[in-house]
Amino acid sequence: HLLALAAVLAVVVLLAGGLYFFLAGRGGAGPLAFRGAQPSKVTTTGNVRTAALSPDGKLVAYVVDEGGRRGLWTRQVAVSNSVRVVPPSDFTYFGLAFSRDGTYVYFVASERGATRGDLYRVPALGGSLQKLRAGVDSPVGLSQDGRRLAFVVREAERGRETVYVTDAEGAGERAVASREFPEHFSTGSAPAFSPDDERLALVVEAADANGFFVKPV
Repeated sequence: HLLALAAVLAVVVLLAGGLYFFLAGRGGAGPLAFRGAQPSKVTTTGNVRTAALSPDGKLVAYVVDEGGRRGLWTRQVAVSNSVRVVPPSDFTYFGLAFSRDGTYVYFVASERGATRGDLYRVPALGGSLQKLRAGVDSPVGLSQDGRRLAFVVREAERGRETVYVTDAEGAGERAVASREFPEHFSTGSAPAFSPDDERLALVVEAADANGFFVKPV
């Protein structure tokens, strides 16, 4: 029994030592993400409504309320260099997203009084605004390789909502999923592509005898 106990204690000591050196090695490899991070102001005007960061962290896109109308601006994080890329209008913006290479800003916007939005993209440093699709009801999700877009469209006349996928220019549209009313896709967030771009994750709003609930699909 004493030999068995000694063997067990030896194994425990080895495991503890290995764990210590593993954690110590990880700690020496570099700082943990966001350890000691300090927030900094990008703007000081107090009239920014929504914002998005480019994948490389070098650009910020943000919507500014300019006298009751809203315009879209981008800014280089490292320097105080802001560019208005969409002039003030009656748009209501939601779902800002950069392309994976940071070249474009995608967004969904609705005209004043409209019940649904349209999908647009604009070069991140200024250029021609493109409408990619009319009648979009969710923010746009981008694939990991940057080649595809995904969004939700409400088709009230058919009693359903459908998730569509297109290429990065809004062409080649195809339906990939749908839900019949009274179920709904949640339009508070964009469809999310899996790391290998083979699947999409969404949230469905549904109800049963116990009330409303949401579920991932």
